[in-house]
Formats: sequence, C-alpha cells, structure tokens
Amino acid sequence: MNYLRVLDAFSIVGYFVLSAWLALRMLGSYALDGDGLLLFYSAIGLLLAYLAADLLSGIVHFLADNFGNADTPVLGPALIHPFRDHHDDPQGITRHGFLETNGNNCLICIPVLLGIHYIYDWISPRFAFLLGAAVNGTLAFIFLTNQIHKWAHQSSPASFVSMLQRTGIILSPSHHALHHRAPHLTNYCITSGWLNPVLDRSGILRLILRISGKLPGPESLAREDGQRT
Repeated sequence: MNYLRVLDAFSIVGYFVLSAWLALRMLGSYALDGDGLLLFYSAIGLLLAYLAADLLSGIVHFLADNFGNADTPVLGPALIHPFRDHHDDPQGITRHGFLETNGNNCLICIPVLLGIHYIYDWISPRFAFLLGAAVNGTLAFIFLTNQIHKWAHQSSPASFVSMLQRTGIILSPSHHALHHRAPHLTNYCITSGWLNPVLDRSGILRLILRISGKLPGPESLAREDGQRT
C-alpha cells in the first residue's frame, strides 16, 4: 500500500469519526431545544444539501477539466490529473478500490467538520442543530459522489444501485454518458445530475471558458450540439 492509500484510509476514518461526533452533538442540541418543526426544517435542509453537493461536484469537475494541469501544486496530482485521465480511460474508475475512490472527498470534508466543531458551542442549540444537519448532510453526499460516479461507469452495479439510477435519484449511466462526448463541455454534475440542465442552459460555464480563452473552436461546439439534439 503506497502513501496515498494510507492517506486515503486516514481521511476516511477521520471523516467518519468527525461526522459521527457531530451527529452526537446534534442529538444533544435537539434534546435541549428540539421539536417537530426543527425536524421538518432539517428534512428540507437534507434536500437542499443534496442539491448543494450536486452543484459543488459540477463546479469542481468543471474547474478540474478546464483549468490547471497535472503539474499544478497539490491539486494537480490529487484532483486535476484524475479527472483528465478519466476522459482517456472512462472505465479506469471502476478498477479503483474503496480507498482510492473515496479518500480524496473525505480529505476535503475534514477541515469543514473541524470548523463546525470549533464554533458549535458558540451558537444556540437550535441553530447548531440546523447547521449541523446542513453541513453533515452536504458532506455525506459529497463523500458519496465519487462512489456514485464509479457506479455510473459499472456495467453491472448492485441491484439497489440500479434502482436508484433508474429512478434518477443518483447519477445514471445514460445521463453521465453525455459528459463523455467530446469536447466534454456539459453535464459536469456527478452526484445526481439534477442541476446539469440548470448549469448547461444558463451558459455560465461557457461564458467562463470564453472569457478565459479556453472555449473550444466552433467545429467542436457544433459537433457537441449535434450530439445533444
């Protein structure tokens, strides 16, 4: 096991420990000032957390695909290279073990959880519970994103995964296949894919590429538009 897998293992353990600790602190807050309305708000918060995770996955994916390179300090080998290499070998992700698939996402969740734990006792129990639910929910879906992405490339995922894909609850293979059509300028969101139509139709991502001088030529764009119609 190389040092990256060791880092992945520590990141996953650290994420689960900090997330479980936050859940326990939330139970304490609910015991002090909880009611049915608080649970209702938290349920809405979980849906918003799922949307937030999908949006964040799209933004990170877009940036990694289009900016920097494999030699970019820190982010190059850890984030940018895997995304670029994935376009050359889409099925490569299916050969990754649990540690390699999920370690990076757990690592980026840890500073957020540490920050929440640091401020948790400074705020009211009611607000602390809501904040904890929003953060823990969002990070849980971020943790699952790479696994969901991997499932979207597997030819025979588990039956419960196939059911979630067919119902559109998580990213489906057919939806994600749209991103793997050259020049790879659409469908960046890889948690549920729900926000891909919003990002794609808004034109924001293409505007960023145009301003930065990274938008592909007309022939590539015409080919992509033809594939989507």
